[in-house]
Amino acid sequence: MPVYKGSAEVASGNLYKGSTEIENGYKATDIFYVNEIAISFATPTGQSLTYTTPSPQSSNGAPGSSFTTTTFTVTSPSNILSGTASVSGLPSTLSITGQSYNGSSVGNILTITIGGTFPTNNALNIALVVSGLTSSNPVLNNVTLTWNNGSSIPTHNTASMGSAGQFNISVQGGFPNVDLNNGESFPVSFYIRFTTGSTAAGRFVYSSIYYTNQRSSTGGGGVGGCSTSTWMQGRTPLTGSLAGKENQDLLLGTMPSGCSSANAEFNNIASVSYTYDGTNNTPFTGNIKIIAKASGYQDKEFTTQTFQVG
Repeated sequence: MPVYKGSAEVASGNLYKGSTEIENGYKATDIFYVNEIAISFATPTGQSLTYTTPSPQSSNGAPGSSFTTTTFTVTSPSNILSGTASVSGLPSTLSITGQSYNGSSVGNILTITIGGTFPTNNALNIALVVSGLTSSNPVLNNVTLTWNNGSSIPTHNTASMGSAGQFNISVQGGFPNVDLNNGESFPVSFYIRFTTGSTAAGRFVYSSIYYTNQRSSTGGGGVGGCSTSTWMQGRTPLTGSLAGKENQDLLLGTMPSGCSSANAEFNNIASVSYTYDGTNNTPFTGNIKIIAKASGYQDKEFTTQTFQVG
């Protein structure tokens, strides 16, 4: 029930006895004045994300009464949002009572709900600050790779290594051939990466690595803008030590958008030479991995293929 001074209503929070603010006024046991609290919000900030202003932006209620359920949203328009938000700036009687995503694809939306009870003092233009969320680049969903080697693993028999010298393992002869497909609407680059396990350390050292990105002629050579001259550069020698080449992403080529696998087959993708130190010919394995990359997207690593010395 409002209280008036003359014809002017006394606003909530402005009724005093002396210097003491009156919270509630009674005539006998009947209440005639309730000091309502005003709560309002500014648009949240934090982590360079995109926010809506909380809705409703302002609410009024008696201290200790249930607060009007209020929500706001968070997005990262060109990325994927994930994680649980921490929100600072709320009065002590209010808290985050719910968080929910509408999906996990690019531009997904997180809805945050505020609940609790009205505090004993007004709080206007509350500046909420959000933290704890992760904004990730989208995934290259439409880029695929198929290894065509089946279950074969190229092997070099270490029993023949009687003394120190250079030995070659040719990751060729049908292994590994790959079919690549770029179904995205933008160019995608493909890289090759070589690794070996700890059993090779100090005994077998890469003396050179070669890979070929020579495309097969299937598919007509020009369908989808994927002609050899468009993105293939032929055989590229990479010389140096293991330390210089292992775990590096070495460019095979960049495929235009919408390039089909029929026009993107790599034949005889790698040839690796080793220098044997003459003291230990214990077998070891190595791995070849193909990685797809595009600006603004997460790298997509395809299934690792193994070769063996031993």
